[in-house]
Amino acid sequence: MALEWIRTLHDKALIEGIEDILSFEESRYRRIKPSRHMTVSAPLKEVVKLMDANLEEPLELEQLAEYAGRSRRQIERLFQEQLGTTPQRYYLELRITEARRLLQHTELSQVEVLVACGFVSPSHFSKCYSAYFGYRPSKEKRLVK
Repeated sequence: MALEWIRTLHDKALIEGIEDILSFEESRYRRIKPSRHMTVSAPLKEVVKLMDANLEEPLELEQLAEYAGRSRRQIERLFQEQLGTTPQRYYLELRITEARRLLQHTELSQVEVLVACGFVSPSHFSKCYSAYFGYRPSKEKRLVK
């Protein structure tokens, strides 16, 4: 609604700049989005927070569970029940979406991005990226001017 109001007062370039900033912020600060009737437990929030803080050097599930004071199996159950996915898949999605954000909004090389997101080989990164987004990371559109 506010963007529509700004659109009536300012030119297209300003609107596009604001849209770029908003999409950048949205992609950077991912949120857990459970269904309306479900609350996310404190241990799960803690694990997700740890994952988000450790993208460059991903933690093992056992480490995450230990930090959250739960067993590996309890963490797996929490992810499945509350987010409908596995911890490994969720972590990979965090890393891949962060890689996309970096490719779009920074001037980092593809190698710098894959290292920053915890991937150890360009081929593995490209395979995961392609499987998730449907195209190779080298085809990602840079939004940095």
